[in-house]
Amino acid sequence: MTHLRTVAAIGALIFATTSCGTEMDGRPTAETSTTASSTVDPAALFDPCKDIPASFMLSEGFADEGVGEPFENETNGVKWKGCGWVMTDGYNVNIATTTLTLELIKNQHFDDFAELSIDGRRAVTYRRLPELGKRACDADVELGAGTLDFSLDNPPSAPATRSMESCEIVRELATKVAVFLPKQ
Repeated sequence: MTHLRTVAAIGALIFATTSCGTEMDGRPTAETSTTASSTVDPAALFDPCKDIPASFMLSEGFADEGVGEPFENETNGVKWKGCGWVMTDGYNVNIATTTLTLELIKNQHFDDFAELSIDGRRAVTYRRLPELGKRACDADVELGAGTLDFSLDNPPSAPATRSMESCEIVRELATKVAVFLPKQ
């Protein structure tokens, strides 16, 4: 799944108030601290690798029987835990719980930032990587003391989805996955 590693490097959520980077494996790092209204670690509430049924991901067109490739990272108190999925002939997505908050995301002033509600939860969509243009988009749905992050890459080489708008795809996927989240 070397393609998934590339997607992970592109799609992993990277935020910092003063600086940011990625580890050598493409997993996100951040040099920042976060504040949140809830104290519950989102990873204690939801595990994308286990709580999103493989049968659902398979029905959405993802390869490998709908099973994602797990990743986990913690840097300076900011945690990510999730899985990456590759769609046959389509887009790729990393879905991870993170301790980054909607407020921190909002303060980054990303392109095409939009606030919305998904299944009764506060959520946002935005383009974090301007160098990828409209092919990439993120969505974050409030979860505990952080969010559930969807980082999507829809490359022009993806015949099944290349004509679709990445922020619309990620918003639709986040809406579908939100039904698996624990009730607030």
